[in-house]
Amino acid sequence: MRSFIPLFFILLFFTQCAKKDRKHIDIDTPIVNIEIERLEAKLSSFDTTTQVAQFIAEYPLYAKEFLRAGQFSDINYLLYELVRMGKDLGIDTLTQDAENAFPTMSFLNEKLSSGFNYLTHYYPKHPIPKVYSHITGFGTDLFVRDSIIVIGLDFFMAGKSKFIPKDIPGYILDYYSEEYIPTKVMALVSQRYNAFDRKDQTALSQMIHYGKSYYFIESMYPSFADSIVIEYSAKEVEDLKYMAPKVWAHFVENKLFFSTKREVIRRYIDDRPNTTEIADKCPGRIGRWLGWQIVRSYMKKHPEVSLNDLMEEKDASKIFKESKYRP
Repeated sequence: MRSFIPLFFILLFFTQCAKKDRKHIDIDTPIVNIEIERLEAKLSSFDTTTQVAQFIAEYPLYAKEFLRAGQFSDINYLLYELVRMGKDLGIDTLTQDAENAFPTMSFLNEKLSSGFNYLTHYYPKHPIPKVYSHITGFGTDLFVRDSIIVIGLDFFMAGKSKFIPKDIPGYILDYYSEEYIPTKVMALVSQRYNAFDRKDQTALSQMIHYGKSYYFIESMYPSFADSIVIEYSAKEVEDLKYMAPKVWAHFVENKLFFSTKREVIRRYIDDRPNTTEIADKCPGRIGRWLGWQIVRSYMKKHPEVSLNDLMEEKDASKIFKESKYRP
């Protein structure tokens, strides 16, 4: 006897599969192959302004976008400054440390290529940037524009150099290592597409804005652990599975979602080691995490909404209400 499966269950099956696999798209033919060009050795070897001028001529994109060479009324100032940096013993030490900490760029080349392959799936017109690495003496960690990405390797050598950036707290510096560079880059890329209502000054608006950014990142890196995406420890992510009802109740009972008070933003969305108002072990930036869960719930409830649609949605209240999120 032949058996028949009702159409309803067939549709339900495919709907559930679509929800589960919406970020796990197949890229049959990768079209992006990023190869990071390392500039740290060249930047630490300048002895004369002539050498700097030759460098600027050889790397016009880097000179224009990062060095902003065209904005100097007297280009000699830039030339002399780069010569000074090239002779700085601290820069020389950081350059040697970078060569030891990053003997190869294979990990970053692979992950950035993968991320931008996903990006071009969702946004085919997004330019493929030229990517450089360098040492700045802790000037800039990441510089991201459509046409260029520059990675300040000195920021990402925690435990591998005697020098560390002094203005970054330890609990944040924990996530300044090679494995976090791809997601940090994609977080900055997401800002080009992450629309929001500038008139909405509520905590919810910021929570959803960050939540959309995290969803964007995990769409570009669907195999990455949540801990890498949001920069929590694996234990913190695991603990939040059980702490989520308490986090939700705290926000509801204290009417935090629609608060516009600066102290609320500082306590629940800005960087800090822990959110002790909820629990001693509740990680900081918990409002961002909660925003991410709300966005995830919204996307599960609305399989017809694409990533592009999500990023273009400015109405944080709509996402909040239609997510029907409850831990």
